[in-house]
Amino acid sequence: MSLNSKVFQAVPLDEFKINEITNSFDVNIENSDKEFLNGNYKVRQSSCLDDQGVNRKSNYSATNLFDGRNSTFWQTPYIKSSKTGYQDGYRQDAYENGEYVGGGKNKYHTTMLTDGTTVDGEWAEIQLPYKLLLTDYFFQASTSPKIYTKRFPSHFYVLGSNDGEKWVILDSHNDDTIFMDKNMELPIEFPVKDNLFSYSYYRVVISGMISSDNNNSVTLAEWSLFGKVCMNTDGTCGDFIQDTTENFEGMSTMDTSLRLHETINDFNEQYARYVECKDRELNPYNRVLKCSKKEMNKRDLMKKYNKIISYDRKKRRKKGIVYTLQNTKFNQATSQEVFDTTHDKIINMYENDIHKMRSEINAKMDYIHQKKNSLASDIEDQYHYNRYGGVMLSILATTTLYYVFFRLNK
Repeated sequence: MSLNSKVFQAVPLDEFKINEITNSFDVNIENSDKEFLNGNYKVRQSSCLDDQGVNRKSNYSATNLFDGRNSTFWQTPYIKSSKTGYQDGYRQDAYENGEYVGGGKNKYHTTMLTDGTTVDGEWAEIQLPYKLLLTDYFFQASTSPKIYTKRFPSHFYVLGSNDGEKWVILDSHNDDTIFMDKNMELPIEFPVKDNLFSYSYYRVVISGMISSDNNNSVTLAEWSLFGKVCMNTDGTCGDFIQDTTENFEGMSTMDTSLRLHETINDFNEQYARYVECKDRELNPYNRVLKCSKKEMNKRDLMKKYNKIISYDRKKRRKKGIVYTLQNTKFNQATSQEVFDTTHDKIINMYENDIHKMRSEINAKMDYIHQKKNSLASDIEDQYHYNRYGGVMLSILATTTLYYVFFRLNK
């Protein structure tokens, strides 16, 4: 058994000393039962308001998330946030009506996952001086002014890592009604289900807030982490083995399979909407369906597709969840019982479902790209032949009638 299997609050702590220059804080607790908490806690963020470069103080950095006060907050740059317009090289608001669009050239933030895909959005990160098995966490909205409560994240990811480079999704949400019945003056709890692994790095990526004209910047007051510290000689909690896989740390094959299905379903939904919106007969000049720019944006659709399968020309290697699943090693960290009960299910899922889905997606991408000899291209060509043929027949018939009547009148 582990030496400390009780759930405790990892951050914020009651005793700490913030170093504003290094964007970190130090903890030195004399209580022997809590000595493992001692050390340096490093905080990073994708950006923050008033960020004037290295070794410059900002009143809105992500260290505010861990200071135990809801009167301070982490905030990202937005228009008119300084006399010169934008800060930290931003050329536009990173959020448009609550949806992440990036801050302009070289200011579109992505976080790479262990399966080769990415999640997009402004992010804040903390590195603990020990490994924590996360069990739940709390977000506290900024309530001063109250309009900032609407900037509470509605689409976000909580990630874990042990090197700050390869990240695993521990929890995610995408729901505009996530806090509709909540008291926004109190912290809101999010349990983390089925997490078996300990990490020293934790990151939150905010991809969206509720749709509102004023939601152009992240504004979050507190992020509290709760969990367990596992101190077995092999670094495990309970009966589970700590993951040692270099390429896919913390990711089981089941995790990857489920994520693949979710990503394919997400692509299919957006593809179906894209086709409807672009259909000139069904939606002429977008006057019928009133589709949004995102629904009609081919680039957004390609991002969904590339998460499934793509090719990195610079690095000359395949990417995407399909490739990851094909190359996943079966020495992933899990218990023997869990492995035995899921192995056959995963293999059957891959052999029976993945290949079929991939063929369907390729057919859909052929339609989008309008490739020659594709089924969609043949159908559209036939449609134009019939249409223009009908026009020519109408012209011929009209000319014939005119000629007949002209001769009869003579």
